[in-house]
Amino acid sequence: DGKAFWSEGASLISCDLAKCQETFRLVQSEERTIKFVSAGDGRLVWRIAGQVPETAVLRSCPLATCAQANTVSSLETRDVRTGFSVKNGRAVYIDTVGTVEAVKVDALPDGKTLGDLGLRDAVIQGNVAFWVTESSEIVSCPLIGCAVNPTRIVRSNAPVATTTHATHAYWRTTG
Repeated sequence: DGKAFWSEGASLISCDLAKCQETFRLVQSEERTIKFVSAGDGRLVWRIAGQVPETAVLRSCPLATCAQANTVSSLETRDVRTGFSVKNGRAVYIDTVGTVEAVKVDALPDGKTLGDLGLRDAVIQGNVAFWVTESSEIVSCPLIGCAVNPTRIVRSNAPVATTTHATHAYWRTTG
């Protein structure tokens, strides 16, 4: 919607892209440092460190009313290993033990475990999440959950920077 969002310490900031050099706006202020900010489907999602080591809190709010009181929902979880992707009403992320989680961003803490052994690069295309596993595979699973196990798309030599577009998945290798 023509806005940029970022964090500066414990502050979540936004600006209109056309006026970013002139005017910034404080969206939310937290008690701990904000890390990993993502916007999608009219929602803003960010992560702050939890009260206990190895934990995190995911927060979400509607973009239009995020600066207002009582519009933020929260989910306590294991710490987030990498950033996350927001699309189709869900945020997909990988926690520090490699569990891939999908949560409804408008109804935190309603979540669904999609799989294990997630390493990095959780992204969403349509109603499907994709991620890189610890065994260098790119796998997928519907956001509502997998029937049995995630579907293996490909095994590659150390895939990183996974992204999707329409009907294709893309990545690069480190080797």
